[in-house]
Amino acid sequence: VFGEIEFEVLPLADLPPLERVVCWLDPAVSSSKRSHNQAISIDGLEDRDGLPKDESQRIFRLFSWEGVESPTQVIRRALRACMRFGAVSIGFETNMGGDLWQTTYDTVATEMLDADEIDRKPTFRSERATATTGGKEERTDQMYDEYMRGLIIHTEGSDALESALRRFPGT
Repeated sequence: VFGEIEFEVLPLADLPPLERVVCWLDPAVSSSKRSHNQAISIDGLEDRDGLPKDESQRIFRLFSWEGVESPTQVIRRALRACMRFGAVSIGFETNMGGDLWQTTYDTVATEMLDADEIDRKPTFRSERATATTGGKEERTDQMYDEYMRGLIIHTEGSDALESALRRFPGT
């Protein structure tokens, strides 16, 4: 699906003003050789001020990471990235682990705050991928359409995301 897309890449220095920056984490519950990759994505929504009324806000992919680490290492990595990009919230896909993620996040964030590794605790969010969020194919089609309409722009450092999208089934 994404194999044919030429991702537009913008230097971070050329970003327009952003209305909001958020982080999402797709965590795994383990970090063994057989574990699934975990992923972090930080996106910024273009500031509506100054845009023509008929123009849609663009999403800027500011940071992406994928790999296998312990759940706490991934949360630490995500929190450091949140500080770098000014994310106001950090969301977790909770299909595996459920309520455990909030407790783990709270513990890690508090430890990092106490150690002065971060200066604030982004708001915790969670979401289960269910029929209400659409199936994987439906979500993929929507994202593909947004890429084709120029509504999703990558920034320098989005290589992990681009690689993952190109590996996506059907690509």
